[in-house]
Amino acid sequence: MKTLSKIMLISACAFMTFSCQKNKVEETTITIMEPLPSDTIAFGTEFHVEGEIVGKHKLYGFQIDLVNQSTGVSVLKYGSDKKAKSYSFHEHWVNDVVDTTHFTFMVSANLDNNGNQVIKEVDAVCLPQ
Repeated sequence: MKTLSKIMLISACAFMTFSCQKNKVEETTITIMEPLPSDTIAFGTEFHVEGEIVGKHKLYGFQIDLVNQSTGVSVLKYGSDKKAKSYSFHEHWVNDVVDTTHFTFMVSANLDNNGNQVIKEVDAVCLPQ
């Protein structure tokens, strides 16, 4: 009987933990104002990234990353591990590519210290000279 009680207690705790985590995901909003999906950035101009992250609960930091899809190399990376309910970001990278290059701009918000995140991505194209 004690074993059954322990199993039920563990199951209830696990259910509550995963239910709370799902709520944090649903209650965290990432808004990317720039770039817009499929934006095309001319050579020599700034690739402008701007947006905000808002959570109903305290978040454990965020990261932004602009990654070349062909090489996997990050050309712009920024983040914070400061705990807060919201963050704003506004960064720039000057397009200096030599070939037409597809980039993925990724924003991730840390929901806890266990690696749980909310992620939003936007793809854009940079043109050479």
